[in-house]
Amino acid sequence: MSALEHKPLPGEGYIEHIATASVYRGRGIAGSLLQWAQQYTAEQSWNRLTLHVSHNNEQAISLYKKVGFRHLSSYSSWAQQLLLHEPGWHYMSWTPDSLSSYS
Repeated sequence: MSALEHKPLPGEGYIEHIATASVYRGRGIAGSLLQWAQQYTAEQSWNRLTLHVSHNNEQAISLYKKVGFRHLSSYSSWAQQLLLHEPGWHYMSWTPDSLSSYS
């Protein structure tokens, strides 16, 4: 995903990579990691936490929405489709003011 070359803005936390081995999925590990990142974002007084997720990763997209992330934009390029075999990426964001709704 670093091929996206995202440069976080001041006050923005960015999750570059998050993954759970398939044998450990469904145990709440990714959700716990996201909740920790959200709490850390709030403690640092950052205004948002962002990430990119593959258009194809429906399970991750569902989890991100469940913990309060919103879709901001989408990105696609023929070069990434050719080199990474990914059709595109969604850019998602979470803001600390929504923390109490999902904890």
